[in-house]
Amino acid sequence: MTAAAETTAQVSAARALGHNRDFRLLWIGQATSELGSSISMLALPMLVLVLSGSAALAGLLGTVAFLAAWLGQLPGGYIADMFDRRRVMLLCDLGRAVLTGLAVVAVVTSTAPATVLLVVVGVSMFLWMAFAAAQTQAIRMIVPAEQIPEAVGVNQARGYAVDMVGPLLAGWLFTIDHAAPLVVDAVTFVVSLVCVWLLRTALKAESRPTMRRLLPDVGRGWSVLWRHPFLRAMTVYAMVTNFAVSMLLFVLILGSAGGVLVGAGISVAAAAGLLGSLLAPQVSRRVPMRPLLVTAALLRAGSMVLAATLGSGTALVAVLAGVLLLGPMVGAALTSAQMLLVPGDVLGRVRGASGFLSSALQPLAPLAAGFLVQYLDRTAAQFVLVGAFVAVAVVAAVMPGFSRRTMSELPTARARPS
Repeated sequence: MTAAAETTAQVSAARALGHNRDFRLLWIGQATSELGSSISMLALPMLVLVLSGSAALAGLLGTVAFLAAWLGQLPGGYIADMFDRRRVMLLCDLGRAVLTGLAVVAVVTSTAPATVLLVVVGVSMFLWMAFAAAQTQAIRMIVPAEQIPEAVGVNQARGYAVDMVGPLLAGWLFTIDHAAPLVVDAVTFVVSLVCVWLLRTALKAESRPTMRRLLPDVGRGWSVLWRHPFLRAMTVYAMVTNFAVSMLLFVLILGSAGGVLVGAGISVAAAAGLLGSLLAPQVSRRVPMRPLLVTAALLRAGSMVLAATLGSGTALVAVLAGVLLLGPMVGAALTSAQMLLVPGDVLGRVRGASGFLSSALQPLAPLAAGFLVQYLDRTAAQFVLVGAFVAVAVVAAVMPGFSRRTMSELPTARARPS
């Protein structure tokens, strides 16, 4: 297919996706819900600090959120594979709306110890993982296979757009009233619930859970992950990449000159990520998988060398923006390929197992960044990050599961649940 024909096909796919009623509903509901969650997750540590006076307890909130998300990967994937996806999303939205509403009441009536908010965050994040897994299954059933890259791209763009707006709204709402961010978050869950309720596509699961087959059913995602070369390669690549990118972010936060620079850097990076998401479908369709992954990692390593040579915090911010510009392109290619290649009846469990492993090193990233900033000068710390991104490039180059096929050449026979 010529470049002009590919571009025409992509435009047609994007237009068709825009006319897909159920995809629009799901996208709008999640855009609203993610905005509310972005607001509350930034405001909650400040609220815990106000209630308890303990910065350590406020920091623990982030740890609880991360652990709940990490531990929720596996059961969330199982639930999405075994139960009606529409019902799962409705129950998760309802649960999060009720939990957040109860937190609002407790804060307004001054009956909430800070530890209650830790519980709310932990349970809500666990429910989010089940929702996200069910949403992935729903997108696969709602969106035709040829439009999957566009669907992944616009979903990524949604997340980056939320990251640009959410922090600003969180600070403004918190100054109005400490409970205001939670009120907004609760309302956005209700909006998402209504959008899911209005979906017309049948989202029933292909399998049914039974206690007799609980362990084999749970383990099937791991077995598919282990047997498929691409899925193994993708998981290892994501594990190393997540660690390197998270370490870069924390080196910027811990070692930069001033909070204004950090805030501006994260905002600029989110804008770059939004741009990358819009470009992702075209890039993933035209550039073969292995060259795309290796090139992205080497560009990141090269930009880190430039930042280390210049020796300024502004250069490091520019690197972060470049990293997040490339991230959606890589992420869209990997996610789209996974959705197309994995059978529908096991997709949730495969994604859960892969996500569980690929997130395993992330808790070490802040600690590693802290040691770099504490014991090395800025230039040396940045060259360690160069080494991390070179390691990512090596993984992409040597893992046998990354074929040279582009997204448009992937088999589509298994793109829909059987």
